[in-house]
Amino acid sequence: MHINTSASGGAGIAARRMQEALLAQGVQAGFLSKTLTLGFKGEQLSDPFFKYNKPSFISRLKNKLGWHRKKQLQFEQLLQAIEPAIKAEIITSPESDFDLLQHPLVQQADIIHLHWVNGILDYPSFFKAIDKPVFWTLHDMNPFLGLYHYREDETRNSGKSAHELNESFKVIKKDAYQQLKALHLVSPSQWLIEQAKASGIFPIDTKYSVLANGLDLEMYSDPKDNDFLKQEEPLKLIYVSDRLENPRKGADLLRDALSQLSIPVRLVTMGAGSMQVNNPLLDVQSLGFIEDESEKVKAISQAAALLLPSREDNLPNTMLEALAAGTPVLGFKIGGLAEHITDGFNGLLAKELSATALASVIEQFHKQKQDFESTKIKAYAQEHFDANNQAKKLVNRYLEPRNNPQKPQTP
Repeated sequence: MHINTSASGGAGIAARRMQEALLAQGVQAGFLSKTLTLGFKGEQLSDPFFKYNKPSFISRLKNKLGWHRKKQLQFEQLLQAIEPAIKAEIITSPESDFDLLQHPLVQQADIIHLHWVNGILDYPSFFKAIDKPVFWTLHDMNPFLGLYHYREDETRNSGKSAHELNESFKVIKKDAYQQLKALHLVSPSQWLIEQAKASGIFPIDTKYSVLANGLDLEMYSDPKDNDFLKQEEPLKLIYVSDRLENPRKGADLLRDALSQLSIPVRLVTMGAGSMQVNNPLLDVQSLGFIEDESEKVKAISQAAALLLPSREDNLPNTMLEALAAGTPVLGFKIGGLAEHITDGFNGLLAKELSATALASVIEQFHKQKQDFESTKIKAYAQEHFDANNQAKKLVNRYLEPRNNPQKPQTP
């Protein structure tokens, strides 16, 4: 039973892709979110659960006595008071009014697989009562941070009020996890696994696995060779982000890097917002936000390279999509990018987190773009990101605790 807050967004897309790949492997796998519910055979279900969720007897008793709800209201009031002063991509609470344990699919499932669950999962009550193995794919740091989803936001907002609430949420999460009988954390990157281990939040018997997100590579198997488009002048680069101005995704670094370029560049952007750059050599074309997967694949496959200037990132779906399309990736040597991008083979990474270093990488790529071979880049994606292969690996993770409960799971 795969659970994610929404069917859209990076985490939602990754969760849906894995659920579909599991179904293709003959595994009964459901999917639950606020916007879409799929049964164990992949059928779409009419689901009023998140529109009105009748509280359980225990929940009603707690509310009547003022337990939990009183504390939750205190947190909500404090959040409202400090939120205007917080500079962060997103902040979330570990508490929710929804009781997922009452959902029929959760009750019927043998294994619960969480993804991005903020807003629909109440940590204290869920982890205390769940009596099934819990797998959790980490899409960011929030499961082991408090308010925040990435470390830089936590560091930036170290004022007293925000710090106290952040630490309170960490305690809530840590106490909740101690109630679990079995927890298996899955991360698309080794970097995020190491961050999770170092946090000290999870129980000592937690299992950890590295498993990259999967792609349906048939979408990228168009026999038409786009290499001639990648070699066009001026240099055609694409930048993809839900919000083009997202600081964590390095929007400011990218803007400054592009302003420093001494070569003509045609920049294609995909996402909400705009990218304004002061450089007469730069031509910007906005595609806006594209939901159609085939159109997205087409745009990425026709670019010479994908710009991915993130400051912090796990294993971005756009990187996987670019590699599957045979498109090199340009960015910084951070997170999951550092684990899959090899300079001169499937991209170039700046070792210094600065606009100047990124500009140098772009100009270096322009000089040697003919050396990058789309077929070899696609072959790498086939080896590492095929959804069917990743689903088989996940099934092995599901079965291993039952078949050999004493054997430790290593990443």
